[in-house]
Amino acid sequence: MTNRLNLAEISRFLLSKKFILTLFTVLFMILTIKMCVSMINRFPSSYVWGELLINYEGGFLRRGLLGELFYLVDPLIPTKYFAPFFMMSLYVLFAVLFIRLLIKTQIEPAWYFILLSPLLLLFPFVHIENFCRKDIVIQLAFLLMMMLCWRRLKGYASSLLILSLAFAVLHIIATLTHEMAIFYLPLPALMLGAVFHREGKILLWFVFVSILGLSCLLLSLKFSGTIEMQQAIRESWSERYPGAELGGGLRYIGIGMSDVFNRTLQYLQHPISIFSITGGFLLALFPVWLLSIAMRPTFAARQVLNTPPLQILYYPALLTPFILFVLVYDYGRFISVTFIEFIIFFCFICDLCPQNSKPIWNAVRKKIALNTVWRLAMFCALMWYAFGWRMSHWQPIGESFLRFGLF
Repeated sequence: MTNRLNLAEISRFLLSKKFILTLFTVLFMILTIKMCVSMINRFPSSYVWGELLINYEGGFLRRGLLGELFYLVDPLIPTKYFAPFFMMSLYVLFAVLFIRLLIKTQIEPAWYFILLSPLLLLFPFVHIENFCRKDIVIQLAFLLMMMLCWRRLKGYASSLLILSLAFAVLHIIATLTHEMAIFYLPLPALMLGAVFHREGKILLWFVFVSILGLSCLLLSLKFSGTIEMQQAIRESWSERYPGAELGGGLRYIGIGMSDVFNRTLQYLQHPISIFSITGGFLLALFPVWLLSIAMRPTFAARQVLNTPPLQILYYPALLTPFILFVLVYDYGRFISVTFIEFIIFFCFICDLCPQNSKPIWNAVRKKIALNTVWRLAMFCALMWYAFGWRMSHWQPIGESFLRFGLF
């Protein structure tokens, strides 16, 4: 009897909010320190450093905002140390805001899978080449954009003009950091549309968002850079760090979209690549699917976006980020950013319009609450999902399928 009682108590503790948050915090701290040390040791030759150090020394161009900041601060604090610390600060800020949002939803254990997913919040820490990429700036910007809209919809006092300006500034910062931010504008724009609709200014919203989106798109297309600019960036850093060889993300400066698109088509012709992408989608989609069962976000979205123009745009807004998967083959980062944005949007929408969970979710939660075996099974499934799989693990499986003629 005592052993059974102890097992029940242990299973409750292992699947408790306190334990999961503690586990995530410990993992987050250990991996962050490990990645920062690794980044410092690899300065400035890795792919991520090449992307981070793009600046405006050869002229204004896309992706150069962070690199220019690091270049200006470099005489005071060496970029080798400042850049990892700065990016780590953004990760911490985003993690705090994101976890607070998840806790608010009260949908345990669904958000445990979100928190520990290898392709969501912990994705930048799974592999060294994911850490310190510019994705975190985009994720943080859109989290703040949706948070501002959510606060206005909840009735907190704020000027519509100030809200619109802050929204525009955050999106411009995200776009100047990386142009893929353009494809993530629609969902925050829908929340802003709900704010404008309450004010009876839906036409003004349409004009504002159209100008903002089109301006950022034209800016990214016009200032894509040249090979000469790429060389000027290399020389600007070589003057401060003699012998430094920048590579990685910097090599995409001056390369046209047609070249990138052709590379993407070549990549998609390999069955193993398709298998790996599909596996990545499944890994990221699983916790989003759990969340959709627990919160019924589509129904809540229809209530919040309670005007035909916004409701019609809801599904196109969900699909817009997937255009990136046709244009560029950097699928791991796109899967991570896309599904995190979905989760942020769904959580804010469902907080504005709470809905009853689906019966199947209530039945599963009841089983977990009352049955020790169910709790242990759920905990084992969570650990296997968090630590047993990576997107790269799907590739050898695809190779095995190919070897046996199953493709």
